[in-house]
Amino acid sequence: MYGDGSSTRSPPGRGTWTAGWPPSATASPLTSPPRWPAHPADPEHHQEFLELRRALRSLAGARTSGGSPDPGEVAVVNTYARTAAAWPELAPGPEFRAVVRRAVEDPARLALGAVAAAAVELFAGDGAERLKACPAPGCILYFVRTHARRSWCTAGCGNRVRVARHSRRARAE
Repeated sequence: MYGDGSSTRSPPGRGTWTAGWPPSATASPLTSPPRWPAHPADPEHHQEFLELRRALRSLAGARTSGGSPDPGEVAVVNTYARTAAAWPELAPGPEFRAVVRRAVEDPARLALGAVAAAAVELFAGDGAERLKACPAPGCILYFVRTHARRSWCTAGCGNRVRVARHSRRARAE
């Protein structure tokens, strides 16, 4: 999760964020989000993104602290995850050609669905135990611990903790 949502604070920021998420050329169309149009999200979409973000933060907190997931937050994530559904179909016509159909066509709702589906995998998948809350004072971010020595969400948080520790030691001397 990308913590404070700095790229999602306003509907215009959200449109830019979703527009910057094209699928890889080699990725499966069933597991990759579609290319998003570069138009800003409207206020309704903005509220939906905020609702999903609140639910994800709550669930990440419960996951990292060993708590139980809140049923209301689970329902929010599951509702949006359902919009990520895609399936292959044979296209009508004389040739055998596959096309991908999606549960919704609205690009903002597709983005919400993709984020929610990825969160389900993050919270309940094989690597879920590696999800950690950043222990740096004042940091609200979560990260996936990809290395045994990784302790903070970013190098900046780790550096602030080391600088504070050095300052305490220097003052004590």
